[in-house]
Amino acid sequence: MDEVFAQSKRLFDLRLEEKMRLLRNDKHRGYTPMFDQTLDPDNQLNGDYKEGYYIGVEVSDDDPRSRKPLCGPNVLPSEGDSFH
Repeated sequence: MDEVFAQSKRLFDLRLEEKMRLLRNDKHRGYTPMFDQTLDPDNQLNGDYKEGYYIGVEVSDDDPRSRKPLCGPNVLPSEGDSFH
């Protein structure tokens, strides 16, 4: 678990512009910035004070399972990003 927390810290410590290149896609994989989600719209004027990063089981675009909701490739930092 220490490695998971270390990698999470590295990701969330990136500059916002770098994280925005990893923005969540239509399969709900990738980065969500602060205020992007509102979990309690009846009691909130603004979005939530949280960032998120969503991943799942890796399914390539050419796999028939990728046509299902929430199935597809993960959005990951590239070799050129300062994450590596």
